[in-house]
Amino acid sequence: MLRFVSSLESLTQDVEVAATAASAWVQVIPTGAVKPESNAGAMVLESFSGLKKDFTKLEQKLQAETKTREESDIVLAQYIAKINNLLVENNILKQETNKIHDANSVLYNCIV
Repeated sequence: MLRFVSSLESLTQDVEVAATAASAWVQVIPTGAVKPESNAGAMVLESFSGLKKDFTKLEQKLQAETKTREESDIVLAQYIAKINNLLVENNILKQETNKIHDANSVLYNCIV
């Protein structure tokens, strides 16, 4: 059965529960609940162990990528702040230039 995993923590819990269930199934085998020559439980447990190792690797990769993403977001936010500051400065300079232009227009207008 496939389902959407809402978070890394819930996936971790699901893997732990499945591994525990597989382990319990393997422990039932010696009691005769399953044919003694069957090693299906051991194969399932081994499969879950492999999945758990793969999951741990994926979890580490996700954490590294999340850290990289957070660092990228910080750098991006800094650039956006700089751009906003430059836009404000640009508007101030435009206003000052317009004032100077207006002042020069008044000075150089010939009344005669």
